[in-house]
Amino acid sequence: MAPPHGYPAYYEEHPVILKSHKPKPQQRQPIAYAVPGNHDWFDGLACFMRYIIYRTHLGGWLLPQRKSYFVLRLPHDWYIFALDNGLDAEIDLQQAAYFRRAALKLPFTASVIIVTHDPNWVNDAYVLENASALGNTGD
Repeated sequence: MAPPHGYPAYYEEHPVILKSHKPKPQQRQPIAYAVPGNHDWFDGLACFMRYIIYRTHLGGWLLPQRKSYFVLRLPHDWYIFALDNGLDAEIDLQQAAYFRRAALKLPFTASVIIVTHDPNWVNDAYVLENASALGNTGD
């Protein structure tokens, strides 16, 4: 977790280890995408934006991602829809519109893998299954 803004002493005592560097042009560059998690939102997504979105390379990896959410096309009509569900397990209207537009462009034969930081449906099922043990009787 990143320290809150306004703590320059932290950065002086803890230098950044992963430096952004561009590989030599003749090198094949591996590509990385990332899905932010709830801890990335503790600082308003500032570190995630600084190290993933606003950079083109990190540790020799190419970072083509420009938003905290994305769609990737895979071979054989497979797609990855990676959602940024933030701190409250929801996507905003801008993301919803982005994924709706992407879904409307998919071929009829497409298969989609949906990726989120945390599988909230698992948490929901757990809470429902254990409601009485958790003291929530629904009354």
